[in-house]
Amino acid sequence: MFGRRRSQSVPLSPIPNPLHPTAKKMITTYLLVQGALLLLSVGGLFQVQRFLRSNPSIISAEGFDNFKRLARVNMYVALVYIVLSVPALLIGIYITYTYGVFGLVVVLAISVPQYLLGKYMKRVEDKSRSLECSTLYADEHRRIGETWVKKALPDF
Repeated sequence: MFGRRRSQSVPLSPIPNPLHPTAKKMITTYLLVQGALLLLSVGGLFQVQRFLRSNPSIISAEGFDNFKRLARVNMYVALVYIVLSVPALLIGIYITYTYGVFGLVVVLAISVPQYLLGKYMKRVEDKSRSLECSTLYADEHRRIGETWVKKALPDF
């Protein structure tokens, strides 16, 4: 009509089939990496909870050694967690970009519980770093707690 051109319809690219073998591999890889991250988190949480049950305060050399061991192990586990988080993040972005809403739902269904577990775990770890200590161990306990939070590798 009067000089208007009819817009040509541009075919939209189809949403990839989530059951396609490549999609299945990508989602399976994502779930496996997230599963490994979940195992690391739950394992660390159980360790800290067990420590807190057996050490309501640090009044002996044995309790202090247990705290150092806990901090050391959790620092190394955190490094592994960080290394695994990079591919998990990249695959999550790829799944969301490629599969749109379906991908976003998959990524959020896994990531939100992981995030909430991490927030809870931080509170439990904070309890172990703020335990009452005998004056003999208080300064070193505080220093190890700061190292646990601020450094990548243990120096104790």
